[in-house]
Amino acid sequence: MTVVMGADAAEADRLQRLAAYGIVRRDDSVLLVRIGPKSVDDYKKWMLPGGGVEHGEHPRVTVVREFKEETGYDVEVVRLLDVDAEHRRLTGPLDFHAVFALYEVAIVGGTFNPSGHGGVDTCAWISLAELPDLPLLTPIGAALEKFLPHVALNTSGQLPS
Repeated sequence: MTVVMGADAAEADRLQRLAAYGIVRRDDSVLLVRIGPKSVDDYKKWMLPGGGVEHGEHPRVTVVREFKEETGYDVEVVRLLDVDAEHRRLTGPLDFHAVFALYEVAIVGGTFNPSGHGGVDTCAWISLAELPDLPLLTPIGAALEKFLPHVALNTSGQLPS
């Protein structure tokens, strides 16, 4: 985390994060993970499996590692779909800038484990018909809309009433 000094110090701390996520479909479903309680701002929102790139790690390696940790599946990268970014204020206040790579992945082994790991509390195969009712992280919802045509999603990130 970069601490802002001088006149801007009272405004917010700054954090820039590089991450990699994977999208995989099975029939009319997509595999998603739900953010756990460690995230004050995004608890119970859904996103794609993936996470932060560790120092010296290639984003392709990140998505394979994170998929295993969060879902139990072994995956291989099929192709890079997109690189995107999000900039927003988080609780604290924290000036958060996320840059992420989105990969299409294929399951090649492992055993599905819905119990979650680290920052996620569960994972599930979600039917495309259910996606519009889920609270999704805004950039993940936008990516799903782009790569799952004809699906209108809840990209507001708000939990349903």
